Amino acid sequence: MANHFYGKEAFDPLYIVAQIVATQSLYFMSLGFIYWVMDALMGVPLSMDQLFTSDSYSNMSTRIAWASVFTVFLNVPASILALMWIVERAKKCLDFCTTTFALHLVGCLLYRGPPQHWEWWGCHIFAVVATVLVGEYCCALKEIREIPLTHSKGGR
Repeated sequence: MANHFYGKEAFDPLYIVAQIVATQSLYFMSLGFIYWVMDALMGVPLSMDQLFTSDSYSNMSTRIAWASVFTVFLNVPASILALMWIVERAKKCLDFCTTTFALHLVGCLLYRGPPQHWEWWGCHIFAVVATVLVGEYCCALKEIREIPLTHSKGGR
């Protein structure tokens, strides 16, 4: 009965925390790198405010706003790869993805309060939904791959 919620694998809180730290770290490394590239391409200054406030979304006719939108969207594939590499299980993608974005929201709250612009919320909600759905699909495909049972050299 101890494995009722976790299947055949044992419940290991330290391992789960390590996975959360790893996914969060990869999320912010990829997000920061993409911001750096997008800001360089758009000719806008790089700022921590882009990561933790919604101020850059306030005027969607500016280059910084579009750089922020594209960065969030371009970070979705990186987040999916992190889920496939670290989490590996389709049924855990929702938990880890929402944890990653919830911790990002906590960072925003601590940095300068709640994001004020609906564009920030729309972009991040879209990113969460896309990451969860595609991440679960990719992890499910990875889970159902055929496992080779023999390693013969004869070509069979």
